[in-house]
Amino acid sequence: MMRLTDPVACERVGRVIERARKERAAWNPRTTGAGTTGGAGRTDEERLYSEVPYADKDEAKKRLGARWDPGRRKWYVDGAKISREQAARWLPPAS
Repeated sequence: MMRLTDPVACERVGRVIERARKERAAWNPRTTGAGTTGGAGRTDEERLYSEVPYADKDEAKKRLGARWDPGRRKWYVDGAKISREQAARWLPPAS
């Protein structure tokens, strides 16, 4: 925190803050629904959940952009961006 006492400096800071205001609210992790809707409004159907061993987690994150779902305790990738062929190494067998 910094305290400004110079009126000219205060005006400059005020102008910078006005120009830097965001048009939308910041992301709040508490408002992201749990369960059927994940981050950014995606449903579970748009995710490919995979069985990634702990030793391979870094590779899956780097190659596929895999992310951890704490509710399901599984890794997943965005099904719209990653094909089943790309993630086949870690996907469970199709039934």
